[in-house]
Amino acid sequence: MNTIKLRLSPLQFIHRSFFLLIFGVILSVTYRYCWLGKRLRVPALLEVTAFTATEPPLTVLPRYSDIRDPFKCGALMNRGKWSDPGRAWYSRKSYQVWQPPGCLMHEYKRNDLATCLQSKRLVFIGDSTTRQIFWATAKKLDDDGARDGMAAAHKHADLEFRRDGVGLEFIWDPYLNSSRLHQELEAYRNSMHASIENDGKKRKGAALVLVGGGLWFARHVHVNTLGEFRDSIDSIIPFMNPPTEATSTAKPRQFVRNHVSKDLLLVAPVQVPRYDFLSPSRSETITAEKIDAMNDYLLQLSEFQGVDVVWSFRLMTQKQRAAYEQSGLHVVDNVAGRKADVLLNLRCNAESANGIDSQGYPNDRTCCSNYRRPGWVQWTGLFGTLVILPLLVWITRTDHKRIRLLPSPKVLRALLMFLLPVVYCFYADRTHAFEKMHKKRSTGEFIALSAVPLSLGLLSVRQSASPQTSAFGFREEKAPNQPFLSRHQTEEWKGWMQLVILSYHYSGTSKVIWIYITVRLLVASYLFMTGFGHTMYFYNKGDYSLRRVAGVLIRLNLLNCVLSYMMRTDYLFYYFAPLVSFWFIVIYVTMRIEQSHNGSLSFTFGKIVISAVIVTAFTKVHGPLEAVSAIVKHTCRLHWDVEEWRFRVSLDMFIVYVGMLVAVLFAKASASPRSQRMDSILKHRYVRHLRLALPLLSLAVFYIFVTLARPFPDKYEYNRRHPYISFLPIVAFTIIRNSHHHLRNFHSPLFAWLGRCSLETFTLQFHIWMAGDTKGLLSLGAFDMWSKGKWYNFAVVTTMFIYVSWHVAKATGILTQSILRGEGGWSGEEEVLPVEKSSQDEQRRGSELPLRKGHDSRRQAHITAGGPSNDEADNWGIRRAATVRWKWLLMKLWKCEDLPARLGVMLVAMWFFNVVSLKSD
Repeated sequence: MNTIKLRLSPLQFIHRSFFLLIFGVILSVTYRYCWLGKRLRVPALLEVTAFTATEPPLTVLPRYSDIRDPFKCGALMNRGKWSDPGRAWYSRKSYQVWQPPGCLMHEYKRNDLATCLQSKRLVFIGDSTTRQIFWATAKKLDDDGARDGMAAAHKHADLEFRRDGVGLEFIWDPYLNSSRLHQELEAYRNSMHASIENDGKKRKGAALVLVGGGLWFARHVHVNTLGEFRDSIDSIIPFMNPPTEATSTAKPRQFVRNHVSKDLLLVAPVQVPRYDFLSPSRSETITAEKIDAMNDYLLQLSEFQGVDVVWSFRLMTQKQRAAYEQSGLHVVDNVAGRKADVLLNLRCNAESANGIDSQGYPNDRTCCSNYRRPGWVQWTGLFGTLVILPLLVWITRTDHKRIRLLPSPKVLRALLMFLLPVVYCFYADRTHAFEKMHKKRSTGEFIALSAVPLSLGLLSVRQSASPQTSAFGFREEKAPNQPFLSRHQTEEWKGWMQLVILSYHYSGTSKVIWIYITVRLLVASYLFMTGFGHTMYFYNKGDYSLRRVAGVLIRLNLLNCVLSYMMRTDYLFYYFAPLVSFWFIVIYVTMRIEQSHNGSLSFTFGKIVISAVIVTAFTKVHGPLEAVSAIVKHTCRLHWDVEEWRFRVSLDMFIVYVGMLVAVLFAKASASPRSQRMDSILKHRYVRHLRLALPLLSLAVFYIFVTLARPFPDKYEYNRRHPYISFLPIVAFTIIRNSHHHLRNFHSPLFAWLGRCSLETFTLQFHIWMAGDTKGLLSLGAFDMWSKGKWYNFAVVTTMFIYVSWHVAKATGILTQSILRGEGGWSGEEEVLPVEKSSQDEQRRGSELPLRKGHDSRRQAHITAGGPSNDEADNWGIRRAATVRWKWLLMKLWKCEDLPARLGVMLVAMWFFNVVSLKSD
């Protein structure tokens, strides 16, 4: 019997499995974006709520594919669900996050409203349910002033509210037939015509008009209720935008907004009450049959005549018992606030996306908004990555000597593997191809996301190995007696810390104080290891060369800089790489000054103290950072948020110096000739018992820190004390982790593997794990039909995210070595040698010319085969030599053998991109 042998190695099998997963994700996203909506239908919009026993009608609105609703306007207006629905009773923590399908809805604040509306009006017309939305919008402008106005307002009267140049007006018109209603509709139509004619007249219409009513028809009109309501609505329809084309079949339109005027005229559906809460007199007249009939008529208008009805209002209370107040007619404040946000997102998001009120990021308002068009930098990146680079990789794979100016195949493949994730970031977080969803702030989710991978990492613990490791770190030779804070230990530390930090960002639990303190300690631990590791290197190696400094800085910042151009962010937006780079430079300068005296403990300690004083003064005192920011802005066109940078540096101001001190003390103790005698002393049985006191003392330090951190009410108060107390648990953990040889010699390869790509996971999480520049979560949109779809989506997106981060980490290392001309650099090129000198050659050419090996032999073979005469051959050789000389000069310019010259070329290129890209934007 023949057996089939699997020739793939486990690593190759993993690679191909991930490639299949990525290909499947691309197909699913394309299918969802283009065709999925033609087959799926959402649940009925006009079903009666769960508070009655009536069966819901069969009328439904189809879910159209994203290609027919590219800006998610229809999704915002017609659909959505609560991420935090209330239970049996109302809680202030519920009904805060309304999730339209596939996009992020922004919660508007006072400054947002003032910037968007700019001395314009919002008009609300209708009954008390519309008035509630009016007051919810007023609370966004001035919460205290709105509450005072609510207390003093008459029940059935027109209202006005104005703050920061934004005017809000409410017109009491429960039957939708007042003269003021028609005046506002006329003004709206006139302003729309003025925009079309572009006659420069002052627009008097409101920026947004919301018309909503119906409950008074049900309550007070006992005969022909639907007819009276229909007549009122029909008088409003002529003022709305007519359909662009007449159709004989039903063609629901997701959002028919005026493409010339930015102003909106919207209709609110009739509020479905909670019938079991209605008073006896109301329950007799306000019946489900009347409400459903009026809403059914609005549905027909929205389907056949393109009337813009905000159906998401209806879904906010559907089957939500806790969403109603005691009257049964009105909703709780949080629900009313989200209704106001839906209107404001419909009106203002498009302007915000164009940069009117923001710098373009973080982009947390993707509903009814288009992303900025790609500039020439983005188009160059897309075309080069998706077309040019694959072609060059294919050329070098077949014959890498075909084009001599190209890097080696290894470098080209690394460049492609580096840039493809950057393009992935662009499509995931700068287009509507991928869906976005809001974070659900959940402590339980944070604990689950942290506990599961931490448990897997603990199960993978094994004895540490030699530096020669496999790709995943699982097959390694044992190497006992690891030193204090060995490489395996620090990589493991970075790995599990990164897992907790990622869980913290994903769950959105920054307001949970104990979680926030934990994460702040983890970030400080990373900086502690930065201070320890670099100080140990400089102390032991004494390597202060430009190659060392450039290698570290390029490795830290390459991905950060490329993403800044591609995603239109800035360098400090991905703050961790700049922060670590800053502290590396501080460590380098501190250790570099008078390096010959670093062997003196007192001298090195004094340098560290002086460095701490200078950096603290430079950061804390107002003036130096502002001056540097102004210089960078005017010379490099870089916009630097000084206050954000001051906050980031000040938050962990002294932990790097603690790491430096620990490194110097350890290096000094290890290099001392008394260290061997000390080892023998430590092995004495009495001293061994005494050593147990050190871990116990470290545990006591943990308790002291918890005691100190417990009284802080919020993270702002804790931030003031963090720089001065963060070293306590970090040093205590370091002592415990290294207090016994078993603790030093064992580590988790899984955590260490993740730690080796921790920088990439931290940076890439902004765009391909989360979305909206970490304000939301990335979603494929392919699992929405399942009840556990969120977790299926999490599993797929997380797997891709970790795999891509690992590949980017490897590619970044290869590219860094290529820039430094180390291993993996520009190899495989044809060797170029100068021509042997002769007097005849110098008379003929006047200088040395580079020729390839074998040129003379090919020339002689050409003459022997009956080619041109010697004179003709000599002329041919001169022309050939001139061509080769130009190629040689181009190669010299391209290769830039001098490291300072290469770095200078890179900096000039970045400066050019900064200047030109800003002008194009």
